[in-house]
Amino acid sequence: MTHANNKADNPSIWLLEFDIETTSGSQLLYANGRQQVEVTLTLKTKEAFPLTTLQKESLCIVVQQSNGEYVRLPDEVGVNSWWASETQGVYDYYPIAAKEQPSITNKRNELEQAETFYQKRFYVMTRATAGDAIKLRAQVSRSADETYQSIIPFEHSVTLTSVRTPDFSAPDNYTLTRRLVSGNENLGRFVYEYQLYPTNMIFKSAEVLPLGMIQWDDRNPAETRASNVGFAGPNQPAFSYDEDIITGDAFKEERVMYVTYQSPGRLSIVLQGGINIPYHSNSAIYHNGPCKVNGIDMNGNDHAVGVQFNGASGFVARTNLEITSI
Repeated sequence: MTHANNKADNPSIWLLEFDIETTSGSQLLYANGRQQVEVTLTLKTKEAFPLTTLQKESLCIVVQQSNGEYVRLPDEVGVNSWWASETQGVYDYYPIAAKEQPSITNKRNELEQAETFYQKRFYVMTRATAGDAIKLRAQVSRSADETYQSIIPFEHSVTLTSVRTPDFSAPDNYTLTRRLVSGNENLGRFVYEYQLYPTNMIFKSAEVLPLGMIQWDDRNPAETRASNVGFAGPNQPAFSYDEDIITGDAFKEERVMYVTYQSPGRLSIVLQGGINIPYHSNSAIYHNGPCKVNGIDMNGNDHAVGVQFNGASGFVARTNLEITSI
C-alpha cells in the first residue's frame, strides 16, 4: 500500500511520459472471470535518467482505496472481484464496432530507445457484479523511497465496467445442423453428422457427459436396430464414445472414428444407425441420454445444453437429435 505522489518529488523531473490506457478496444468486459481487457502501461524518461530494472519491475496497476491509499491490483482471483495477469488469455475481447477499434494496439516498442522507454501489458478480468466499475492507474517506483501514480502532472487512468453474462436457452440461442455422411435410412445403416454451436458465435471449448448414448427402435430383447451417438469437441478430429454402452463387436468395428465435416468452434456429433446391434437392457435404460454439453464460447461465457433423441422409441425418434436447456 502506498501514498499518492505528494510524498515524493514531482515525477516530471525525470519522466516525459507516464501513461495507462486500454489497448484492446472496449473498456467493458463480461463478469465471467475469463474475458480480459488489455491495459498497457507506458514509461518514457528523459535521456539523463535511463530506466532501471527496479523501475521496470515495479510498473503495475493500482487502485485507490477509500482512505486515499493505493494498492496494487491483485494478480490472482482469490476473494477479489477484479484482478490482472501478464498472460493473455484465449478469449476474444468484448465485442465493439469496427470504427471503435484502437488504431494502434502495440505502441512503438521497437522504435524507442530501450534505455528510456518501456511498456508493460496487463490483462484485467472480473467476476464483479454487473455494472461495477473500477478506476485503474499506473504506479512506478523510481527508487525504494519514491513511488508515483499516474496522477498530477501525468493525469491518466482507465475505468473498466463489468457486464452481466448472458443467459442462453436451447434451442433459441443455438444452431444445430444435420448432414447425411453415408448410408441410407431405408437400409438401416447410415451416418449423420451434426454440428452444434451458439448462434453467431463459436465454442472455444466444450465437454460432454456422458460421451455418448444409444437408442433401439424398441426395448425388445430381439431388437438389433439402433442408433449410437458420439461426440468430438471443437477442433477435435476424432469422435469419442461412452464405452459403457454395449453395442456388440460387429458394430463396434464399424463405428465411425473421425469427423468428416469439421468446422472451427463447433461441436461435432455423430449419429450412426446399424442393424447389427444386439439389444442390451442396461445400455437401453441407463445410456439413452440426454448428454450434457458444458461449453465456453469465444467471450468466455458458459453454456449448458442437452442433446437427446427426438423421442423415446421408434425409428424416427432415434434418427433425429434435438437440443434442450439443462
